[in-house]
Order: sequence, then C-alpha cells, then structure tokens
Amino acid sequence: MDNIADLVSVVMSVYDGDDPIYVKESIESILLQTYRCLEFIIVLDGVHRKDIIEVVEQYEGFDKRIIVLNTVENRGLGFAMNMAIMKARGKYIVRMDADDISKVDRIEKLVNYMDSNRSIDISGSYIEEYENDQRLREVQYPMQHREMKRLFLRRNPLAHPSVIFRRSYFDKAGYYPLISIRNEDTLLWLSGFKNSCIFSNVPEVLYRFRINEKTRRRRAGLKKSISDFVDRMRVIIDLNGNLVDVFYALGAIVVQNMPNSIYNIIRMKIISNKTF
Repeated sequence: MDNIADLVSVVMSVYDGDDPIYVKESIESILLQTYRCLEFIIVLDGVHRKDIIEVVEQYEGFDKRIIVLNTVENRGLGFAMNMAIMKARGKYIVRMDADDISKVDRIEKLVNYMDSNRSIDISGSYIEEYENDQRLREVQYPMQHREMKRLFLRRNPLAHPSVIFRRSYFDKAGYYPLISIRNEDTLLWLSGFKNSCIFSNVPEVLYRFRINEKTRRRRAGLKKSISDFVDRMRVIIDLNGNLVDVFYALGAIVVQNMPNSIYNIIRMKIISNKTF
C-alpha cells in the first residue's frame, strides 16, 4: 500500500438483483484507475447468487486493495454505504454503483479537484448516460454551491454515484438516513446543506451511467413518486422553498406516472435546462 495519507476509499454495494457481467465491468473500471492508492470496499448486501459471489471473490483474490463486507440479508443501499464508510480509511470516499463505469482517470481528477478546493466537502461530476454500449446523452449539473442549493429545491444537484466526499462531510452531516424508499441520497444532501457542507461539481464527464428497463422502472411508479414527493417536501420546508417549488414537486408525481415514452421526453427536457 502507498502512503496512507493519500489513500482514497471507493465504496460500492452489490445485491442479488445486479447483473454479474455489469458487476465485473464496474469492478474493473475501478481497479484500472490511473489513481492507484485506493482501497475498494464492496458490500455484498444479502447476496446469495453464486455467480455474483464468484465474480467478487475472483477479484478479491488477486487484488489486495479489495475489501469485501457481507450482510446476512438485504438491508438497502443506505445501510450498505454506512457500513462501508465506517470501514473506510481514506481521506476521500468515492461512490461507485455496481452496474456503471468510471472513466479511467475519474478518481485522479476528483482527487486533484478536491485537493485544489479545500473548502469543498463533496463534489460530483457530469455523467454520460448509455444503453447497450451506445451513448444516449450527457447530463450536466451546476458547479457553484449557491446554484446547487437552489436547484435542490426541485431536483437533486448531484449524480449520486458520481460523488467524492471529504471525510468532513460525514463529520458535519452524519451518515445516510435510512427513513426513505430509495432516496437516501436526497436526505444525505439535505443534511449536508443544513449543516454547512459545501457542494460542487466537476464540469466534465467522469462517470458512465447505465440505463436499462430496470433503471426506468426504479424511477417511475406511484409508490416511488409519492416517496419522492415526501422527501422533496422535506427539502422545501427545511431550506425555505416557496409555493412554486411545491408545484414542481406535485408535477413530478404526474410525470413519473406517465407512460415511459412521455416520461423520458419530459425528463430530458428538464435535465437539459441549464437555468439553475
């Protein structure tokens, strides 16, 4: 291991619903990073599928930077991330999802950015959405904390799996809240904004986000849309939003329950809007 002062911890959760081929590609995209001084903490969140376990154990066997943690049953992403963060030793903590790809110099660029901007507690990056190895679109986010806080009243100002945390983020904001359905990131950002964490984004695509039918199903539906509304209302109330922000939150319920083709068109118009 290199100098512990330079160590970066990458945290990833895997569950039985993941595709072992995608898990393999995600792991390799981290192990091949130009930034070498890292530990890669993989949480097997109630995984019982042998094909997934074999993939993770194979890489664990030949790369000592990998640390595998296990839960007996599936506890969810927030629980798995908290478990990994408590184990992490790095000065920075980098998120990774088990079905996406990190650009080869992603961690190097994120670390350089954080080292050069000491006041920032968390940063994401632009992402590239792709499907079946075909690029769909680039998704951009604001860079400045003030713009990100304003955008947060209506939608999340960071791509969750793209982020790098300074350890100070968790000292200030605490760990992932476990009271939401798939919106643990929204509530973690809310805690950060409420506790004076400074947010930013690197204006460059460093992360490839996979889109498939599972992704689309996860984003839509009545149960998910109501959960999103409840959590967005927490944001609006705690950060002093206004009535227009509430209307946006209500409109999101309608959009998320439209047919996929219409939902995707509206979503793309929203995320392509550069007015933050």
